[in-house]
Parts: sequence; C-alpha cells; structure tokens
Amino acid sequence: MNELFGQNCRHLGRYAITGEIGRGGMGIVHRAIDPRLNRPVALKELQDLSPAAQDRFQREAAIAAKLNHPNIVPILEVGDHFYAMPLIEGATLDHAARGRSLEDRLGLLLPIAEAVAYAHERGVVHRDLKPQNILVEHASGRPLLTDFGLARAASETPLTGSGARFGTPLYMAPEQIRGDHERVGTRSDVWALGVILYELVAGARPFPTDHAILKDDPPDLPDAPADLRAIWRKALAKDLARRYPDARGFADDLRRAIEGRPVAAPPAPRLKACPYCAEEIREDAILCRHCHARLEAPAPPAAPGRGQIRCLSCGYIGRGRRSGWDLGSILLTLVLLVMAIIPGVVFFFIREHFAGRLCCRRCGGKSLVRGGVSFFYVLAVLLILAAGAWWISGIVQKALRPKPAFDWHFYEQR
Repeated sequence: MNELFGQNCRHLGRYAITGEIGRGGMGIVHRAIDPRLNRPVALKELQDLSPAAQDRFQREAAIAAKLNHPNIVPILEVGDHFYAMPLIEGATLDHAARGRSLEDRLGLLLPIAEAVAYAHERGVVHRDLKPQNILVEHASGRPLLTDFGLARAASETPLTGSGARFGTPLYMAPEQIRGDHERVGTRSDVWALGVILYELVAGARPFPTDHAILKDDPPDLPDAPADLRAIWRKALAKDLARRYPDARGFADDLRRAIEGRPVAAPPAPRLKACPYCAEEIREDAILCRHCHARLEAPAPPAAPGRGQIRCLSCGYIGRGRRSGWDLGSILLTLVLLVMAIIPGVVFFFIREHFAGRLCCRRCGGKSLVRGGVSFFYVLAVLLILAAGAWWISGIVQKALRPKPAFDWHFYEQR
C-alpha cells in the first residue's frame, strides 16, 4: 500500500488520505482512496479522542449507517474514530441554488425533506441540517443529505450534558440554543428545514442572531408565495406544539405548494402596528407591556394565582380580568337592567298619577305629594340602578367563568 501511495501518505484504517476537503466543529473531512476497491472516498475523522466523544461518535455513526435512501449519503464503514462515505463531486446547496429559478430551488429541497422524513420514520434525528450538509451532484443534479455525525435515535437518552449546544448557529431550533436536549427531536429538524426554505426563497437567513431565534418572528416577505410563507411560519413556530411533528408533514406541504395545491399549514396571520414601535407585528402573538418581549406562544403561560399570566422574559405578572362581553353577559345585563328600570318607572307613574289626590289624615286635606317628580331625579336613580346591574353581572360572569379572559392591558395581542 505504501508503494502505491508513497511512504509519507497518511492512512486511516485501510484508506490512504490524499487531501483535505474541509473542517468542521466535530472533525475533519478527508479525500482518500480505498485501495481494496480502487475508488475515491470521503473520510470524516473525529478530532476529540476522549472516551466519551468516541463512544458518542460510534453510536451516532452506527445509527446513520442503518439508513438506506437515494438522497442520503451512505456510510460505508465505521472505524475507531472515523467513518467512510462515497466521495460526492458536487456543490453545497447554497452554491448550487444560485442563479436557479424558485421552482428549481424548491425542487432541490423537496428530496432532502423526503430524506429527513425517511430518517424520522426510522427514529433518527439529524440535529445539524444546513445547506452546507446538502450536496448537489454535478453529474446528475441529485441533492444528497450528508454528515449524520450528530444524529441520534429519537428515543435514545442524549449523551450530551444538559446545557451543552450541538449544531450550527442560526440553524438551531430554540430548544437546541437553550441546551434543552430532552426536547430536541424531529421538530428540531423541522425548524432547520424551515430556515433552509426561507433562505432559498429570500436569499438570506431569517434570524441574524441566537437572541432573534429565541424572541423574534421571521421577517415577513409579502412578495413570496402565500403557501410557502405558511409553511415556513409553521416550521419556525417557537412553540413545539405548533410545528410540524416531523419532516413528513413539511415535505407533504412543500410538495403541495410546488404542485399548486392548497397546503395544510394555516395561512400567515394578519399584521398590525406594534404599540411600542413602528414595526409590523402579528395579531396572534403575545407582547409583554412591561419589557416588550415577544412570548413563545399565542396563549399566555400560566402563573401562580387565578387569572394571572407571567412574561417568560422579565417575569412580570399581570392579573387577568374580564376583557369583553359574550351573549350570556349581554342577556344577563339586559335582564337586570329591566328589573332595575321597572321599579323606577312604577315609582314615577305613581307620583305623577296620585299627586294632589292623597291626603294626610292628620292635617286634613294637605297633599301628601306636592307636584310631580323631576325627570333628572328619576334619570339619576335609573343610572345608579343600571350601574349596580352591570356590577352584579360582572360578578356573576366571573363566578360562571373559571378561566376569565386575560387582560391585554398587560399582555397585548399582536
């Protein structure tokens, strides 16, 4: 072997390294030759040779080696601290998409979404989806998903310690940024697919910083097709429950959008002006009045105490109160108002009808009532009774509604 490739040629296993393709956070990718089959291969070598890192690398590579899909680069062999893959002559997705039409760019992403869905159906989460891990072959134009070095089984207990972050910045989901590995799963891959879709359409990533990933919504693109906007908004939802459960739903919606059929994702919400700045913000999200932070879900998070909500950013607590009238409240108020008006009308009628006719037995003829009753006096009595009826209806409504509507004075809907 040394005679073939020279005395100074470095080897990994039986493979002879002929050059370097690139470097990443987890390892180095080499260009190499398999002398047994006389074919070029790509070797990814692990840089961290600690026992824990090698154990994680072996387990993750073994999971990825089980995948057999036409749009996934297969793993040929797993060594002690490297694994071998076919050498793909091509460009990464971000370079291959330049100069192409929107339909062609979406056509490159759809097979990748199908490949990720295939992996999800077999319990494998990639955890590092990005354009640089998607190669487009020069000869066939076929997109291929590569670098499953961070992949793990969805049901497997994470080997990474709590708080550690694994992935590529600006493509990581909020739960990955926080280091919450218990929540990292198929929906995290869906987030990365949403970022890639947005980047293919807009030509730029939706979030410039980690802070923006945690707090902001993706910038709206009014000129983009409405179906694509709906897809990436669902994929980039901060709340895990609002995202696609796995890549299958994302791929199905993307296929519908390409074919011109209605997508399952809800349409993009309407926008309105932010009460604190000139920015256009969504109507179905929550904005804390105290710190102006955008919360993760359209429904306020629970806080201690009945009818209270707490801001996840600053901890400010606002108390809930009745914020509107429903049909039952209106009917109840009308009934109480009528019941309050009837005694006043009767009282006014009696005073006007019997004025001068009722006599006092003691004085022998003087009128009990001297003239009529002032209209303003009766009006004041009726207003007091109406205010009392409204107050009573509020108490009854609060008693009948165990979870009152939240006070948007503290947490405004946007």
